Amino acid sequence: FDFEAVLLTDESADPFSPKVVRSTAGSIFAIPAVKASLEDCLGFLAESPFSLVTSDPAAAQDTALLTEQACSGQLALAIGSEGKGISPDAGDL
Repeated sequence: FDFEAVLLTDESADPFSPKVVRSTAGSIFAIPAVKASLEDCLGFLAESPFSLVTSDPAAAQDTALLTEQACSGQLALAIGSEGKGISPDAGDL
């Protein structure tokens, strides 16, 4: 999707830990990564033109809608932890 930045909440893993760097094949160094509180991230997104898309395994798969939103150039994708998913607060936005 050619994202321009990564917003990390305080609960996020360290983006420069060896596991993360390996899993991103080093691409983490090619994109700005900003760490902020969940409240600050949600506040920024609420006041911006971005459409927030969340990762939810229980949701219906609609890749056409995701692709359409990505083509608009204003997409924010929230990805939660493997065990807990996204914060309920992020899903409410």
